[in-house]
Amino acid sequence: MKIENFAVPITSALNGKLLGVELETRVEINGCRMIVGSSSREAAHIREHIHTQQIREVRRMGNWFSNNNLFCVISTETDTQATELPFLKYLTTTTDCSKGGVWLDGVGAYTSSTIPLVAGVVEVARLDRTFTKEHIDRDIFPIILKNLGQYCDKLIVPIKNRQHLSILRDAGVWAVQGEYRPVSFNSLQMLI
Repeated sequence: MKIENFAVPITSALNGKLLGVELETRVEINGCRMIVGSSSREAAHIREHIHTQQIREVRRMGNWFSNNNLFCVISTETDTQATELPFLKYLTTTTDCSKGGVWLDGVGAYTSSTIPLVAGVVEVARLDRTFTKEHIDRDIFPIILKNLGQYCDKLIVPIKNRQHLSILRDAGVWAVQGEYRPVSFNSLQMLI
């Protein structure tokens, strides 16, 4: 199994300042890229292995995150979480409203739910890439963002084009992702 870790920058929509990174892990088994997330038993075992490896990498860079007041977010959904690392956040698509501080992923996806947003337990919400791509050029998009902002003031919007930054700033978007290319997780220092 070949595992490569990349840091995907998440920056302020207001001034472009680095706020944190998403740890994106790419896995190859026997030369084939694997999609992690299947519900099969083998995939669950592989997800746990990947999560353990991700936590090891995040711990190794822990001082860098703490010293620079940055967060690291991962989206590998497992039953275990490294809650002892205050800068580590987990993106989730869960609709569990029993706990606060949720980083909700995939807002706007066809299978997503806004129940956690309305319940007030979401600290950060990231829009779905496909939803954003389909709607970012529509006149109603800033209105959608402002409405979401009533429930969560920290929205992350994935973008492909810098021309949308002024629209996002005007709508009060907290952060963008995709403005800068990913770097190797071993090269995090390049981002500052």
